[in-house]
Amino acid sequence: MRWLHIRTIHMFTVVLFCDRILIMSNLMQNLETFGFEPREVKIYTFLLSNRDLPVYKIATEVDIPRTTTYKILESLKKQGFVSSWIKNGVKYFSAESPDRLKDLAQKKQDALQNAMPELMGLFDTKSIYPKAKLYLGKEGVKHTFELILESAKINKTQIIYAYTDNLLTKQLPVFFKEWRDRKNKETGSYTQLIVPHGTPMSADYGSDEYRETRMMPEEFSFAGSIDICDKMVCFFSFHEKEVYSIVVESPIVTEMLKKIFQYVWKTLE
Repeated sequence: MRWLHIRTIHMFTVVLFCDRILIMSNLMQNLETFGFEPREVKIYTFLLSNRDLPVYKIATEVDIPRTTTYKILESLKKQGFVSSWIKNGVKYFSAESPDRLKDLAQKKQDALQNAMPELMGLFDTKSIYPKAKLYLGKEGVKHTFELILESAKINKTQIIYAYTDNLLTKQLPVFFKEWRDRKNKETGSYTQLIVPHGTPMSADYGSDEYRETRMMPEEFSFAGSIDICDKMVCFFSFHEKEVYSIVVESPIVTEMLKKIFQYVWKTLE
């Protein structure tokens, strides 16, 4: 029984150790995604649980050369993640609260949001040639809807023109409802929607505060979807074995298809 007890304790210790390694691995990956260098992560996470230490002690514990450790500490200090003071001629370092990461992330997000119109202006070149991209699978389709949402927010789009069949909500029922709610809340854009004959006028397709729906005659039924937003036209296929989207960026093509849509829209009054 004593042997069994010791073995149980040993196994429990191994499990805790493995969990600790996994947690630290995830933590390092998340901080590197945030923008930390691997050695910055190593030093910062060490200081979070070991405060008020001189450089030589930190360098020894993290197994990084002392001069390199000092440079990294000074870099972290400039970013506000580490503080230092001198005692008896020796400089000591401590980590600042992780709340600093949230503050910095918010500042980065605000700065990026402010810069986005100018960045998109640079990206939107005056080339006469259209840009076209193909996105495959459901994730590709989701990405295209995010592009539409981003464009509508940046350009303060008033109207999105769309044709769609009811396979959209069969392929992406949860995503599309959430996306539609975000579109309404974040942009306020109104949608003029044309659907094939026989489409159920449910919450997904019927008219509401943010959308007016009109139906094509039975002899002009269609499959797939087209969304026209600003200078971008997005073509979708939602068939089981052909789920994809094509994004075309061209003021000329967009304006042409917009005029065709408006003509068809009037005929359906």
